[in-house]
Amino acid sequence: MHQFSVIFTVMSIFLLSVLAAPLPSAQALVERDPGRGTWFYDEANESACGYWDKDNDSIVAISAGIYGSGSYCGKWVWITANGVTASAMVADECEGCGPNDLDMSIGLFKKFDSLDVGVLSIIWGWE
Repeated sequence: MHQFSVIFTVMSIFLLSVLAAPLPSAQALVERDPGRGTWFYDEANESACGYWDKDNDSIVAISAGIYGSGSYCGKWVWITANGVTASAMVADECEGCGPNDLDMSIGLFKKFDSLDVGVLSIIWGWE
């Protein structure tokens, strides 16, 4: 009986220590390093994902390295720039983008700043 009590106590302590361990926040799991946000015209072109989007749609193109075979098509990201956060759907591949860069539709880019700015400093992650 004493052996059972010792085993039960040890297992209880182990279980409680595992449950008490801090968990990272959801944002910490998906946030990326800062990148560049640019804009593109999309009105009359079929995207790499096969979509026909409008310039006012909230869509992004991700880097070729992340795009891969297109498994991220239709997935959503959050983007923060200039104190504004917006959501957008992955709809295209950006050949010239670095791994932390996003190319945005005109309508999406305008949520953050004027098109005249051309390039934004952004942080983004998967929703």
